[in-house]
Amino acid sequence: MRNVQRRAEAPTQKVLERKLVGSGFGGVGAELKNYYVYILTNARHSVLYVGVTSNLAARLHQHESLHSKSFTARYRVHLLVYFEVYSSPQAAIDREKQLKAGSREDKLRLINTTNPDWRALRPDGSPLDE
Repeated sequence: MRNVQRRAEAPTQKVLERKLVGSGFGGVGAELKNYYVYILTNARHSVLYVGVTSNLAARLHQHESLHSKSFTARYRVHLLVYFEVYSSPQAAIDREKQLKAGSREDKLRLINTTNPDWRALRPDGSPLDE
């Protein structure tokens, strides 16, 4: 009985491959992908927005498009001031949740540590004003 229970709990390699491919997160033979946790702000640095994405450049473009009903449009939040890169989507999602649950002071400390002048960044990490 014990062996039967183990077999039921441990999925086969084919099942795992199907789950990974079907999930949109790649699978065997898939390209390695980066996942980003990012913080945006507005021109006055009075509002912070934390997000997660697999395509930082495209996501920033979406924020800049200013869809009138979105949070980022309402508060004009579109300047990238901080981001982290992960190879695992779950690690990125977990980090996003951690940052969102943290205080504003925690986010400010994080930004000030890596970008003390609060320069708007490009998705490659270089400042926009250069």
